[in-house]
Amino acid sequence: MICWQCAKENKDNAKTCKHCGVDLRLPPIWRPNLRWHVKTLVSIYIILIVTYIVGVFLVKKLPPPYNQRAIPHEMTPWLND
Repeated sequence: MICWQCAKENKDNAKTCKHCGVDLRLPPIWRPNLRWHVKTLVSIYIILIVTYIVGVFLVKKLPPPYNQRAIPHEMTPWLND
């Protein structure tokens, strides 16, 4: 049996590692690696981008009172240059 902490060889029925003393009966702790981080971040970014695109599409489909991007020039004379 190979120790999950120090990677040294131990007997198959050993309860602890003879080199580092870690308990071999416990399963090793799962730690995320670089591939997991990349996959998770790509998934998050894809979800955010799709949500943004769908949101923009749905906002453009709203009736005119909710379309507030087109502000008349009379309401904002300081922006007329």
